[in-house]
Amino acid sequence: MFTKNYVQTTGLLRIKGILLVLGIILMASNLRASLTVVGPLTATIRADTGLSSILAGLLTTLPLIGFAILSPLAPIISRRIGTEHTLLASLVALTAGIILRSVPTVAALFAGTALLGAAIAVCNVLLPGLIKRDFQTKWD
Repeated sequence: MFTKNYVQTTGLLRIKGILLVLGIILMASNLRASLTVVGPLTATIRADTGLSSILAGLLTTLPLIGFAILSPLAPIISRRIGTEHTLLASLVALTAGIILRSVPTVAALFAGTALLGAAIAVCNVLLPGLIKRDFQTKWD
């Protein structure tokens, strides 16, 4: 027979697993939209802000620079403060970058784009490891 503690523990583990899967899906769904929307809107962004072609190109390149710089550092940061805390900080940074990019100034547009590029770089590196770690039995 199952004890009351076993049933409670099993139920809590199931809820934790469901929340983890939901969090992963929500996180993954927010990692691309903020980047992919810039390309098709480049002409509109240039018209609204008066950016030159060079600055518009830099705007689309900033996230890639963030990927190059922060991707190798993500595991180091994760080892220091933990994977979950690093991903949470990255999601907060991603949200801040999206909000900052909505402020109608060119400086905020560039700062927000750089911030969200950095946040996405960290999430891209750590999210697959989190999935592998927490769903180990599913992969073996």
